[in-house]
Amino acid sequence: MLELNDNVQLKRHFIEFCREKYANNNGELKIINEFDQHYQNHSPVWWYTRECFLSKMLDKAMRMQDINILFKMKFFLRDLHQQIEQVHSTMSTSAFRVLYRGQGSRDISLHFAQHSLNRDNIVAVIFEIHIDPSIRSTPFISLDGIGYFPTGTDILFS
Repeated sequence: MLELNDNVQLKRHFIEFCREKYANNNGELKIINEFDQHYQNHSPVWWYTRECFLSKMLDKAMRMQDINILFKMKFFLRDLHQQIEQVHSTMSTSAFRVLYRGQGSRDISLHFAQHSLNRDNIVAVIFEIHIDPSIRSTPFISLDGIGYFPTGTDILFS
């Protein structure tokens, strides 16, 4: 019960922070209000994969290693991690032996890499990730069918 109250309080503080941060952005404010009122109607993965304040804020905080923002998002990070663990425990990971830059498809990663070749001072890099499906210490999931966009080859690691 204490954890539930803690989650409600953390969510409330996060929503207030987001409303201040996006005070001049009516589109994001509308989504923040939707998030506030209907968070439980969708999964954390669904919210994260929706192109909105939440994914922008989390991606930037991870890139910048902004612990203050990550702390404000801890209720969501906990929910997201729990969903990834739950889905990972039920899926067959043997299909995912090699991933490319968070994608299951080498062709899609090549497309992204080739697209950046036309820019000055940019070097195209493809990350190839080899996964041992017998090691379950780092859960990951395919977003196909559970994200905001119903189809795709993206992979999300916890």
